[in-house]
Amino acid sequence: MDLAHASNEIAADFPESRDWRGSPFEWILSVPSATKGSIGRRLVAEWAANSGFDVRSIRVDGQHYLDIDELRVQVKMSTLWSSGIYRFQQIRDRDYDYCLCLGLSPVDAHMWLLPKEALDIHVIGQLGQHTGIDSQETYWFDAGPGVVQSWLEPFGNDPAQVRDWLADAAGL
Repeated sequence: MDLAHASNEIAADFPESRDWRGSPFEWILSVPSATKGSIGRRLVAEWAANSGFDVRSIRVDGQHYLDIDELRVQVKMSTLWSSGIYRFQQIRDRDYDYCLCLGLSPVDAHMWLLPKEALDIHVIGQLGQHTGIDSQETYWFDAGPGVVQSWLEPFGNDPAQVRDWLADAAGL
């Protein structure tokens, strides 16, 4: 038995991988983790530009952001985990106005537009991603298409709603 055949046999034990077949987001699963952040920013930039926003990529103090109509936006992306949640990671305490979290499932996309102040209260300083000395540098939180922590409820889930909030925040 060759490895390709063995892989196909083992794949049957992981039905969640079949859920992505034919998905417009399937290709993202095979991209290295280090590249997914760039893909998330590009997806959000295209979505925002197609929604009528003025968008440009910027880099400040080594961090990548989108400038969306004069708002500095940190973008985080997660694909749906087999447990049914999105995990937004590498959240840093930096100078930005909003963190736009993009969750991709096989057939749908979810978004949350989080003011930096909400992250300061609920995530930063509380949900350290790493242990030890690095635990105060990066943070994370979970959300789900249908299971959202109560503090997240006012900040989205639906891309159309997030688009409207972003327009309001930008004064459009």
